[in-house]
Amino acid sequence: MLLRIVMRVIVRRMEAGEELETILLSYPRLTEPEKEVIRAQLAPEAPEEG
Repeated sequence: MLLRIVMRVIVRRMEAGEELETILLSYPRLTEPEKEVIRAQLAPEAPEEG
């Protein structure tokens, strides 16, 4: 539940122009596994090579 709330805030901050890694630094209580989940959900995906 808490992770969903944090992700909503992070999405809003990213929409305002902040970088994901900068935002994650402002949440020192997030564990590395939690950060990895957030990165996987919110990081821009690499373009597929065709």
